[in-house]
Amino acid sequence: MHIVIDKGKKLYRGSSENYNKPFSSNRRAVFFANSKNNAGIYSGYVTEYTLTDNAHVLNMGSANTIEWLISKAASTNLKSAIKKAFRIANNKNVRRFSKMKYDAHVAEFICRLGYDGYYAPRLRTKYPEGHFSSETVLCNPSKFLKVSRVFTPTRAPSNRRGRNGLNLSTMNYTIAPNK
Repeated sequence: MHIVIDKGKKLYRGSSENYNKPFSSNRRAVFFANSKNNAGIYSGYVTEYTLTDNAHVLNMGSANTIEWLISKAASTNLKSAIKKAFRIANNKNVRRFSKMKYDAHVAEFICRLGYDGYYAPRLRTKYPEGHFSSETVLCNPSKFLKVSRVFTPTRAPSNRRGRNGLNLSTMNYTIAPNK
């Protein structure tokens, strides 16, 4: 049901600016990509973080974990958010449907249960052909992370662009200067 993410693991987060500061201690649950390119889809700069301690997180790729989490939820709204964000298909495979209004409730609940966050492997979406990239959520990330480096994207002409206008098929990065 839970797994340990080892100290030294790299996590990534996209930002519209060169963000090389640690997280403030009041950030409860923060979402991270597990690869630089996945983080770059969401915005321009990508900050690489290194875990400074092991993190004990729920494995959201397991139907048993999802069922257990639903059983722990007291309110119908929270149960509904879990069921919408992490759907269990007939074959007991977990499917991911990401909307921040559901995702934030699920992440905050996991933090309140005392876990360090969650890990979700690459999952199918509710759409037959879709996949959702792996993700990690950490509760109180300032407790676990240090900034390793910041990357800035280079733009290249392409027909396939992300929401930020960056080329998704040939994304390259250079290390951004510190501010």
